[in-house]
Amino acid sequence: MGEPDIELPIPGPFRTRKLIVGDNQAARLQTTRQSVKESEEPIMMMGSKRILVADDSDTSRTVLTRYLASQRDLEVCGEAVDGEEAIEKAWELKPDLVLLDVAMPRTNGIVAASVLKDLLPGIRIILFTMYTEAIARAFPRGGIAADAVISKGDGMQKLADCVQSLLA
Repeated sequence: MGEPDIELPIPGPFRTRKLIVGDNQAARLQTTRQSVKESEEPIMMMGSKRILVADDSDTSRTVLTRYLASQRDLEVCGEAVDGEEAIEKAWELKPDLVLLDVAMPRTNGIVAASVLKDLLPGIRIILFTMYTEAIARAFPRGGIAADAVISKGDGMQKLADCVQSLLA
């Protein structure tokens, strides 16, 4: 027998999403979503800046999350596997900064950055990508909704320096 379809409300610009989940898991998901909506402000560590990491590569996301979480005064508050999920989680979690890969399924990082700046104007966004040269050619005068574009090839220290600078 198949799993039931459950309508799961998500606060913000995405009103509902249909998930196919079992009864026990659906109850847990609904409770989690409900408690976030009721409190409006997720609990966070004192003094820490909150970061959402979005990358479709599990390996990249894990490495980025671990590295950023090891930095002083930074907390990774969530992860996303594509631009659409990044938008939803940013709306829900209200991070200080979103780190976006450019090449992601469903909604790419450039589009997600633009939507996020419209929805959450004070949010800081870094595009962390292998396509910095292509972005520079496509947007020669800026015009991109990110605060910074960093090449993955530049390494983690440059990323950490940029994060700290944007959140100072």
